[in-house]
Amino acid sequence: MNKKLFREYDHEVDLTFICRKNNDMFARPIIKYLKEHIQVQEIYPNSSFGFWRNNIQGKIIWVEWARDIAKVLSSKPFKRQKLIIRLHRGEIETKFMKKINWENVSLLVFINDKLKNKFHSKYGNIVQTITIPNAVPIDAYPMRDTLQNSKMIMAYSYSFFPVKGYIELINFFNKLYKIDSTYSLTIMAQNTNQPSAKRNLKAMKLLINELQLSNSIKIIENPLLYSIRKNQGRVVEVLSKHGIIISFSKIESFHYSFAEGLLSGLQGFYNMWDNNMIKEFWESWGYNSESEMLNGILKWEKLSYEKKMKQLQMNRDYIISNFGLEVLFNQDGFIDLILSIKIVDDLNDAIDHIQIFGSKHTDGIITENYNTASLFMNSVDSAGVFHNCSTRFADGFRYGFGAEVGISTQSLPPRGPVGLEGLVTYKYFLTGKGHIVDDFSSGKEKFIHEDL
Repeated sequence: MNKKLFREYDHEVDLTFICRKNNDMFARPIIKYLKEHIQVQEIYPNSSFGFWRNNIQGKIIWVEWARDIAKVLSSKPFKRQKLIIRLHRGEIETKFMKKINWENVSLLVFINDKLKNKFHSKYGNIVQTITIPNAVPIDAYPMRDTLQNSKMIMAYSYSFFPVKGYIELINFFNKLYKIDSTYSLTIMAQNTNQPSAKRNLKAMKLLINELQLSNSIKIIENPLLYSIRKNQGRVVEVLSKHGIIISFSKIESFHYSFAEGLLSGLQGFYNMWDNNMIKEFWESWGYNSESEMLNGILKWEKLSYEKKMKQLQMNRDYIISNFGLEVLFNQDGFIDLILSIKIVDDLNDAIDHIQIFGSKHTDGIITENYNTASLFMNSVDSAGVFHNCSTRFADGFRYGFGAEVGISTQSLPPRGPVGLEGLVTYKYFLTGKGHIVDDFSSGKEKFIHEDL
């Protein structure tokens, strides 16, 4: 556990987690883990209004979902607390993106990079962002020997929403069934009473009957459960009776069920042609067309027992090493004023490290050696390179540009027809003698902003 995330202040509670009631399903594994290591306060308001706002005690405030609660809490700045919002897939298109006061948000967390890039493309660099994928409770999903069920395919989700692609999956399975009629398909979800889910479920049943696949496709309609533990129990039981986990979902930001299937000893097949949003996680199990996936399933069945077992173990290892709670909370990401230090052998190693891991925003060097500083500043590929002065000078106003309306770390940002001027980019060199921003902010020093 990276306890550096939570330095001691005058707060008795380290973290306040705030989420609408019964909407915390994606955060539960993380909250459960955090409560074993730090003091966590949980607040589940029924609306964005109420006295609950006066009871926030944590030095870090985590709001799940970028919606009405996030809008209310961001309306005023916090003095000694940090506001973090975790955004999920559909929220980028909502009205709340323009109603949240991003100046009062310390960090916006995304589930995947595609969502983060889409946000920046649409709204610019209005808030600091980071990508942290969802966490999977490893111990809840033991690996089973599922190879005796290698022709039994499984797909499941929270509800029978149309976006889960179950109609498309049934049509796909029909093609597989015509090649090999010994395959079977199970589709499982909860009855959530949403009209669109009800209509889709009815359409699924009609299609199965029309294709005469009632003996090969089974639909499991589960009662709605808000208990994560009980729901996990019934999922584990059904997974143990299948050999393949398949995803035809059109909208996912992570896809828990796919991760849980791989973790439990199933081989995965992911429809990448309809949803490349989660490609960064599941590309190794992804297919670009129906024919490609059909061939992949048939090829999987022909592999030897040893090769299959090796692959299934690799599947589980991948989930553990990338989405286990211990892994996610020991990454080198901080949400506090914490300095991360790497000791290198020489200047060239430092430059190489910055080229690989740097943000290409601003980098600085402190040295009395002019040649060392010159080599560093000319070699590091960042928009600003500073010598013996604070990197906080990286600001449009401080550069003398007037109000800063945006920032870019790209080398060539223009679009459309580009002339010579559009091919010219800038790199800013600042050399000081221990200058710091506070001297200028306090009025002790003044910016001159004269052409040299």
